[in-house]
Amino acid sequence: MKSLMETKLTAQSNSANTLKPLIVVSGSSGLIGTAVIKALAGRYTIVGLDNKGYPYPPPEAECVTIDITSEEDVQRVFGEIRQKHGGRI
Repeated sequence: MKSLMETKLTAQSNSANTLKPLIVVSGSSGLIGTAVIKALAGRYTIVGLDNKGYPYPPPEAECVTIDITSEEDVQRVFGEIRQKHGGRI
């Protein structure tokens, strides 16, 4: 029987081999952003950046609200993306 540590290491190794590349799409609920997300959804992990509220990005993207004019907000959001997805942006 595998130890808990061996199980975790195996799971991490297996998931690392199946990770999709990550892309970030700004304006993700707009016409172009939506089309980009729908076209790339099967091959990439997608984080969609957009203003707060309706309309929302397609469900294929993780929605992150951002004020793109705020340097602090941009730093915060990309810090969160790196924390969740690692440095593979």
